[in-house]
Amino acid sequence: MKKEKKQQAAQPAQDAKQKKKFSWSLLKSRRFRHGSMATVITILFLVAVIVVNAIVNVLSDRVKMSVDLTQQQAYNLTQDSIDFVAGLEKDVEIIVLNDESEFTYNGQYYVQANEVIRQYAQYSNRVSVSYVNPAQNPTFMADFSEDNPATNDIIVRCGDRHIVVSSSDLFNQQLDTSTYSYRITSSRAEEAITSAMVNVISDTQIQVSLLTGYGESGYDAFVELLRKNNYNVITQNIVTEEIDPESKVVIVFAPAYDYDEEAVQKLGAFLENGNQMGKSLFYVANFEQPDTPNLNTLLEEWALQVGDGIVFETDNNNLAVVNNPYYGLSEYYSGDEDTTYIEDLKDPSKPVIVPFSKPIEVLNSEIAKPLLTSSEETSGVVPSDAGDDWTYENAEVKGPVNTAAICIKTRFDGTTPLISNLVVVGSPDALAEDVLSMNSFNNSAYFLNLFDHIAEREDNSITIESKSLSVNELGITVGTSLTLGVVFTIALPAVILIVGLVIWIRRRNR
Repeated sequence: MKKEKKQQAAQPAQDAKQKKKFSWSLLKSRRFRHGSMATVITILFLVAVIVVNAIVNVLSDRVKMSVDLTQQQAYNLTQDSIDFVAGLEKDVEIIVLNDESEFTYNGQYYVQANEVIRQYAQYSNRVSVSYVNPAQNPTFMADFSEDNPATNDIIVRCGDRHIVVSSSDLFNQQLDTSTYSYRITSSRAEEAITSAMVNVISDTQIQVSLLTGYGESGYDAFVELLRKNNYNVITQNIVTEEIDPESKVVIVFAPAYDYDEEAVQKLGAFLENGNQMGKSLFYVANFEQPDTPNLNTLLEEWALQVGDGIVFETDNNNLAVVNNPYYGLSEYYSGDEDTTYIEDLKDPSKPVIVPFSKPIEVLNSEIAKPLLTSSEETSGVVPSDAGDDWTYENAEVKGPVNTAAICIKTRFDGTTPLISNLVVVGSPDALAEDVLSMNSFNNSAYFLNLFDHIAEREDNSITIESKSLSVNELGITVGTSLTLGVVFTIALPAVILIVGLVIWIRRRNR
């Protein structure tokens, strides 16, 4: 009896010992070890995904985290803008007047513009990008009431200076004649924002006088190009006003008829500048104007002359528009091996076009020279009095024909050269909006670079090409990009999570 009671008393202790032994054996079992390992791995993986996602979200505002697969790298800043932003010594704010989600909701070109805008801050800590809803921030908008900015416009500000970039300035648009509505054809977002930044950080601007009074027209696109590149372009009526002596360059843009003698004398006096020189005239001939004997007198004094007729081209390989003989490609003149006006071009292989160009003659090669010429063997000049029976084979003036030229006059003040320039361009169509915006031609870059030289500008302008998002230029479609986004941000993580859980459950139940 005592032995039985003793065994009963010892049973709880043995049970506890067995339970303890069982627990240790369970922990040492293969099933437990593998199940625990799977659990730990799954937990660590989930934690890693969360941490990496958080880090990416933080860094995406300051570091470029995306890959641009478009042929034109439409979602990337060009190297010119990157270099400019990296060298900033002043703080610049880029303020988008809308919520970011609402701004990008307007379509793929707004998505592209937004991506470009955000990249400026990624290349410099001097740049900040913010989004302000005008309706919800009336106090902020009151500071810009004189500019009357609208929703989706961009404010670029540096200190007390600012420029409002209209949303329409972010894109090139074209009238659809079938619907009589405008459609976006390409993006100018980078060009518009970089140009605005150039303007707001600059302490000085070069003043240019655009002369009117003789039926001038068609200059808006060229003037806008100059203004976006930090030129202060003022308009003056040469009939009633004296040319502002503060102006470095005057523009005579395709007058409809000849200047009178007094106006020509004003131009000559401006270029002479009291024997101090240092001025320039940028003259664009008008192929529709009648004879201009007074203007021709001034040009002859500067060893240049606008001839009669229109330059033609017969080789389709040298035409910008098929079967239109007046849209010939112009070549950069290299007769004297002077590369001054093309050495700063990003792509000198791209041609310039001067449609419907008047021929320009160089009268003295010691002080004047061609800038652009037509082809040597397949071009010439159609005279203004050509009859219906005239053929290209009858051309008396054959290529190469000058479509732009420059005269450089130099005087010396001791050993210091004093220089004035006179540039003649054969047609206003070379500076028309549709031509300046074409990526396939170098017109905007070339003529802006030429203008920088005659204005003696120390810092070169930045010319950014428009970028198209049309289907034939995309390396990836918007639909494909959305699909890839869903796959990599939702589907793939979900699959990994499910596989991990399945493995864990199966090992746990072995």
